Amino acid sequence: MTQKTVDSKVFPLKTLFADKYDVDFYQREYVWQTKQIEQS
Repeated sequence: MTQKTVDSKVFPLKTLFADKYDVDFYQREYVWQTKQIEQS
């Protein structure tokens, strides 16, 4: 069996949210309901 190594790093939240994230136009109208949130 081959072992795999997971390489993880720690980032401050300020660094993670420094970039701007965009939602594609075809996903903007989707609205999360309680049902979808509970399924996650």
